[in-house]
Amino acid sequence: MAGGPSAPAFSDQAAAVFSAATKHLLGVRYAPVAVASPVVAGINYAFFCNGSVVYPGGPNEAFIIKIYAPPQGDPVIKGSTG
Repeated sequence: MAGGPSAPAFSDQAAAVFSAATKHLLGVRYAPVAVASPVVAGINYAFFCNGSVVYPGGPNEAFIIKIYAPPQGDPVIKGSTG
């Protein structure tokens, strides 16, 4: 639709980093909405997410999850705010 909002675009790499870093988190389901990723020695990502507690009627809250993806190795969650 012309002039309407578009869906956020995540690269396949950003989606893979988010998935790998959050796959062991329990109790909250995170749905990334936007991402920023300045490149340093590796890549620092800041994912803006909707977090919902995984029980019926659980509350939703906005979070920023910071993830570092080193040149080699697994991505690591460096912190979150929400």
